[in-house]
Amino acid sequence: MRNRTSTTLARQGGFTLLEVLAAVALLGIVFTALARSASVGVLSEGDSRRRLEASLVADSQLAELELAALSGETPELGVTETELDDLSIVIETQPWSLPEWLQDESGASDSTVSSVLGDGTEGNPGAIREIRLSVTWFDGVNERSVERVTYTVDYGSVSGAGLPGGASLSDMERTLQDILDASEER
Repeated sequence: MRNRTSTTLARQGGFTLLEVLAAVALLGIVFTALARSASVGVLSEGDSRRRLEASLVADSQLAELELAALSGETPELGVTETELDDLSIVIETQPWSLPEWLQDESGASDSTVSSVLGDGTEGNPGAIREIRLSVTWFDGVNERSVERVTYTVDYGSVSGAGLPGGASLSDMERTLQDILDASEER
């Protein structure tokens, strides 16, 4: 004969200790995964906020440089560094040089290209400037950065006496158009 107490308990449909432990373990795994996901989301939001802030600073600095160039104030060649809060801003201005593959395909005469771009010497850097701007910050131990590149014309070198080698501003515009056309064909 069976024990009447054990049969009554079995019919009540309760959970065994093993089932309760398995459910608690499963909930622990799920909650751990959810907590990790939430912390990754918070960190990602913080990184996105800093990257956006650095991008806005970089875009603002470039806008100021481009406005200054339009008014005839081209930045000096070289590197300048500034700090803004915990952001480091580095601006590198250098003469732009035509890539070798483009020199052959541009169809522009060597004297015109040389007069617009200069000959690479310190005395004749050319009229086109490449401006590289980098905004850097530290995220814990990692260094993060946002970079921008723009190009401008040193209008001071093309006004009045014209470009080096006797080229005019219209020569420079034609040369730049030839260069753009050749780069689009490639």
